Amino acid sequence: MLCAIAEDGGQLPVGGWPDAAAPEPLSSAWRALLEAGQGVSVDDILLAPLIAGGRLAGFLRLEGGAGREAAVEPLADALANALLRLAGEAERQALRDRLARTAGERDQAAQRLESFAAIGDQWFWEIDADLRHVFSAESQVARAIFDGMDLAGKTIEELALAFGCDPFDRQWRAIRRTLAMQEPFDGFTFVLRDRRGGEHHLSVSGRPVFDAEGLFAGYRGVGASITDRMHREGAARATANRFEATLNALPDLLIEADHMGRYTRIYSDAGSAARLHDSDCLGRSFDEALPPEIAATFTEAMRIIERSGRAESLRYRSGDVWHELSGARRVPEAAEDAPGFVFLVRDVTADERQKERLRLLGKIVELMTNLATVVDAEQRVVWVNPAFEAHTGYRLDEIRGLPIAELTQGEDADPAALARMVEAVDRGEDCRVELLNRDKAGRPYWVDLNIHPLRGEAGEMLGYVSVATVITEHKQALADLEAAQQRMARIVEGAEVGTWEWMAGDDRLTVDSRWCEMLGYALVELAAPTLDWILTRIHPDDLPAVLDTRETARGNDGLALAEFRMRHREGHWIWILSRGRITRWGPDGRAESVAGVNIDISERKALEQRVVAARNFFFNAMENSIAAITVLNAKGQMVFANSEAERILGLPRSELLGRDHASPKWQLTTFEGFPVEDAASPLHLAVTTGEPVRAIRHGIVLPDGSRRILSVNAVPMQEEGELQVLCSFTDITDQLETLGQIRAALSHAEEASRSKSLFLANMSHEIRTPLNGVLGMAELLDNSLSEPRQKLMIRTIRNSGETLLSILNNILDMSKIEAGKFGLENVPFNPADLARQVEAVYAMKAEEKGLQFEVLVGLGGDAARMGDPHRILQILHNLLSNAVKFTDKGQVTMRLTCRPGKPLAVEVSDTGIGMTEEQAARVFDSFDQADGSVTRRFGGTGLGMSIVRQLVLLMGGEIAVSSRLGEGTKVQVSLPLPAAEQEVAPSVAPPAGAEPGFAGRRLLIADDSATNRLVLKEMLADTGAEVTLVEDGRQALAAWTGAAFDLLLLDISMPVMDGLTALKQIREQEALRGSAPVPAVAVTANAMAHQVADYIIGGFDTHLAKPFRRNELLHAISTLLRRP
Repeated sequence: MLCAIAEDGGQLPVGGWPDAAAPEPLSSAWRALLEAGQGVSVDDILLAPLIAGGRLAGFLRLEGGAGREAAVEPLADALANALLRLAGEAERQALRDRLARTAGERDQAAQRLESFAAIGDQWFWEIDADLRHVFSAESQVARAIFDGMDLAGKTIEELALAFGCDPFDRQWRAIRRTLAMQEPFDGFTFVLRDRRGGEHHLSVSGRPVFDAEGLFAGYRGVGASITDRMHREGAARATANRFEATLNALPDLLIEADHMGRYTRIYSDAGSAARLHDSDCLGRSFDEALPPEIAATFTEAMRIIERSGRAESLRYRSGDVWHELSGARRVPEAAEDAPGFVFLVRDVTADERQKERLRLLGKIVELMTNLATVVDAEQRVVWVNPAFEAHTGYRLDEIRGLPIAELTQGEDADPAALARMVEAVDRGEDCRVELLNRDKAGRPYWVDLNIHPLRGEAGEMLGYVSVATVITEHKQALADLEAAQQRMARIVEGAEVGTWEWMAGDDRLTVDSRWCEMLGYALVELAAPTLDWILTRIHPDDLPAVLDTRETARGNDGLALAEFRMRHREGHWIWILSRGRITRWGPDGRAESVAGVNIDISERKALEQRVVAARNFFFNAMENSIAAITVLNAKGQMVFANSEAERILGLPRSELLGRDHASPKWQLTTFEGFPVEDAASPLHLAVTTGEPVRAIRHGIVLPDGSRRILSVNAVPMQEEGELQVLCSFTDITDQLETLGQIRAALSHAEEASRSKSLFLANMSHEIRTPLNGVLGMAELLDNSLSEPRQKLMIRTIRNSGETLLSILNNILDMSKIEAGKFGLENVPFNPADLARQVEAVYAMKAEEKGLQFEVLVGLGGDAARMGDPHRILQILHNLLSNAVKFTDKGQVTMRLTCRPGKPLAVEVSDTGIGMTEEQAARVFDSFDQADGSVTRRFGGTGLGMSIVRQLVLLMGGEIAVSSRLGEGTKVQVSLPLPAAEQEVAPSVAPPAGAEPGFAGRRLLIADDSATNRLVLKEMLADTGAEVTLVEDGRQALAAWTGAAFDLLLLDISMPVMDGLTALKQIREQEALRGSAPVPAVAVTANAMAHQVADYIIGGFDTHLAKPFRRNELLHAISTLLRRP
């Protein structure tokens, strides 16, 4: 469009395009230019001054873009001429100058135009009258599309082909048609392709060009690249299409409305909302298109939007359908347009129904008796129903937010169930467990708990809902049922019965494990045996009776009972008691269901057989008994009599049975021969007392006049409710005669035993008394001699005396062992002390024979043990004595070990003469040695090893001998002696050469033997004691009465008054005086254990057996004198 620019800068339209109607009124200058019709260049137009009324009114400016040259060029000359005519001469000269300057400026403007075109996004082109291309201005578009292409002289069709287009498509045909009509055109768009295949969108406008004669000279035009715009518009259209498709695809309805609330657009015609808001609503207001209550909702939404800019979640109902309305302002497309509204309508019928269901469910949950709980993701209480509050005692307001586990789970909850629940909750899975919970008061209750996770729309964990059914009573019922079932199972198991069941139409039985076990099978092996299988296992002899039970059950109230044998898996037969009952009858009267039990009665059957056998056995035993046996009823009549009763009573059984016990065929008397009254008879006593009568002796006079003595027993018993008496009697006539003979022999034997004991005691006393004198004087003499030959002789005397004493002791010990009167002490002792004692004795004897002698005490030898140290010392003496005696060269060794927890072990080995196997086998026999030559060579009685063996056995130990003739002997002894609870204080030997001194002490000695008195006097001669010697107990009593003594040494066997009597009278007088009892020692040759015990009981403080050594005497005296 051409516009005039006023001097003040304002715009005045002065005309339009030639093909458009010119606006009116036109200015006179513009009209003159139009009328002139001469060509005017673009630059002229751009620079031409506009003169109106003889003065400069402004300049012309070309508005618009493409086609401006075509619009103004024909006007250039006319414009110049018009300007010249309007101006005066002076003005003409000025104007010529101006035009000259303008021409230069126009050239510069042309250059500027070319520069702008080169850098602009428009393409200037020109074609001639033949529609061939003649000119293209340089530009970015031209370089991008035509670079390297020669377009000069090309026709429209050739240009189309050069640009990769179809010259005959719709757009190119329209261009050719327009050009042929020599008409201007604007905004033709088409797609070109450059040489590289790139696609370009162009918008082309053109104007026809005519020469001065008005002939068509071609077209000039401008083209602009709209590729980017087309891409943007395409993307925008695609986005808009997608957006609209999305809106149309939404299940929700999108409504656009103007500011008056009139429908302008509706997206999506699907769903229930579309039926209400259809296309007929467009252009109508909500009030016009909708029911009043729904229109009111939309009106309310518009008010909310106008107030706050947004409305949300307004719900309305249309019949059975619920919709939710949300809205916001709609931004207008043009600034001058008023803002409207956009609404989103969603079908929330399902939501409302769900809410209704939830409301109903909530009401149900509140009313139901189950305990309902809702917890959050951290398992904290969110909500509980009234039933939970009522049952647990917790109120919702006091437990909200607390961990549910702390409120309900008790310490006695099942850990396995808790673990399953925790694992399921951690995985977010459903879970069902049974738990033992506790209420607020701590009372337990069982629940069947169902837990379901609650998730959000995105799947996130919101919490859990749990419904618990209180099953405490159910659990108790189950426990009671289980207890009942267990009781029943125990009853069944205790009864050891196997159960079975048969159903009509089934060829198999259902059995339990016990039924199978009876036959040697496991349940998995024989779960459902067939009837045929069972029948083949029944003993052929029993099968008919079993089959008959089918019929007998019909007439026996459906109960069937049978005893039969079945083959066990291992092949033997077992007895079965089968008891079954028809539990259901069919319409036809046949059994449809039968159940029963099987009992293994093999043991009962075996017992029956044993009972029969026992009955036969007892009958045979009674029949063949050496005692007469009869059975009498309460009337005294015989109902049974065996063969021995026939023999003793002298009547056959046929006459005995039914006969009264007081039959005239015989006469019952007492043992002495007097008649027996009925009340004193064994039958009457057993019946009246109800107790057995045993070993009553009666005489019986038989029909032949002979009298026998019977030992009668009577026992009352019940036989099938009837009182009977079992009588057994034996003829003891001959036994009594034999018993008299035995008693006479026994009396003689007892007298002989007493004589033996008396002889041994007397022998011991008579030998010990002179032996005491021999050994005592020998000991005293040994201490006073110094000449070797005399020492040897006195030592021989002492050894002979010691040997005689040893023989005497062995004989007495063996006598006591044989009589069973040998006793052992049980006191703590130190085994090592015993070893040291024997070592001191036998080391000297071994040295005298030139033998190596060694005593070895192992670990634990000093640990105290419990036992009889005197007898153990006797064992060691005997073993070492034999070893030294029977060894002429080599060595003798004793090893003693006493390991903790182990027996005391003693081993004595030598390199002596040894023994053969036969001799070693007899080594423990009494009065036996290897052979006579040994006795002659070494001496001895042969009792030593026998006594050792007896002592070892009495101590519960073991002894073993191994020997080789000519090589030596080894004896091993093991004694299981327990450890002592406290250690034994080690014995302290008196200093060498030191003897106790009794200076100032008065001793009274009574002994009927002058030799013994002399021995005692000499043994005490150097002790400083004042000794008084008397010959019997009476003299001792008289001496004690006349003076005070510190110690009494009394012999026991003395004439006039023995030592026991004397001490008794002394003790009585001490008691009368109130004085302390004087210590007393029984110095006697009576050394048997029972004799010593009598002396201690009789008041003696200790016992000193003759013969005794001086140190023994001094030790006994010093011990008593030191005692407080």
